[in-house]
Amino acid sequence: MPAMKKALRGLTTPEMRHLLRQNIRKITNMDYLRGSLITIHLKDVSAETAFQDICKQAGTTATIMQQGLLPAVTINATKAPFWQVMQQMAVLTNVSPAPWFNSAAGFQLGLHGTLSRGDIISSHGAFAVVAQSITFNRNIMLNQPNHPATNMFNLSLALLTIPGKTGSMQVQNAVVTKALDNHGNSLIGPAQPFFQNGWYQNQTGSVYNVNMQLQWPHKPGTRIVTLKGYVPILAAYHKKILNLKITAKGTTHQTFHGVRISVGHLQKVNGLWQFTVAISLPAAEAAANNPTSTQQAIINQIQNFNGSVYNKAGTVVNPNGWSSMGGWQQGMVYTIPIQMGAKPARITMPVYTRSKNFKIPFDLQNIPMP
Repeated sequence: MPAMKKALRGLTTPEMRHLLRQNIRKITNMDYLRGSLITIHLKDVSAETAFQDICKQAGTTATIMQQGLLPAVTINATKAPFWQVMQQMAVLTNVSPAPWFNSAAGFQLGLHGTLSRGDIISSHGAFAVVAQSITFNRNIMLNQPNHPATNMFNLSLALLTIPGKTGSMQVQNAVVTKALDNHGNSLIGPAQPFFQNGWYQNQTGSVYNVNMQLQWPHKPGTRIVTLKGYVPILAAYHKKILNLKITAKGTTHQTFHGVRISVGHLQKVNGLWQFTVAISLPAAEAAANNPTSTQQAIINQIQNFNGSVYNKAGTVVNPNGWSSMGGWQQGMVYTIPIQMGAKPARITMPVYTRSKNFKIPFDLQNIPMP
């Protein structure tokens, strides 16, 4: 990458510049999709210790909910793909990313999570696709001649990501390119090769639910032997860090792509600390109330705060619910209970300044037919 960027700034022909930019873009995309390789050798340690070690190597954290009596684990892996190691931990502990709770700050893990089904998983770098459930539908059209019937079934999937690898994502239902049962029947309907809806926004986190619709064959088999396709996503990437002091007088500022974020006006109100987070645009965009798509994405991230607040000693102080006042042009007021720690002194938050379409491939096998 450094050599190609240096060459791009030097004496080049139009064709060379085109090829250099193309290769830089390909490597950037591959780097984005690449997952972490995990090396871990632990014997008879707590499950929480093992999960924290694994997630730390992936650049994130882990919180286990509903811990109960988890077994001690022995696990050994050398430069193994992240999701392969997480699946191994799911087999040992029955703990995996929880589908009912998302957080951008790290993995929320729970019993009977998304990897509890074990072997029906397809991993691709930083992402994994896991088969979750099947629903069979048979509809008879009574208002049409000869009462035609449809036989379709829906397969629910979970798209797993590493928190912090991306910002907010928009996820579309899966696109199926090949689906065969063990009798050789294609499960892709002739009139509807795949089922998908428009983009829909998910909460930033690690578990995203997607669906697909498949055709029930005339003489069905008992298992889906091959199911291939991809999940389209629009993901925020290129992480920057918002890092600002919280002051009582005046404000501190940081700017991303013309969006200015100001933090300050710290005061105590009814036993709670309050401070403001204000967002402003360059004069032209503000006058037209027309931010660019990049600016709007940054504004959305600031509004849906997923950062941390620290006291002077560097300890995280937990908010008593983030409350907003006014639109984003006027800023927002956040409150923190004083009993949770000393006076807040600093705010940090990941801000993703670019977005791009990606296709996350999957290749699932040996799924039971409904």
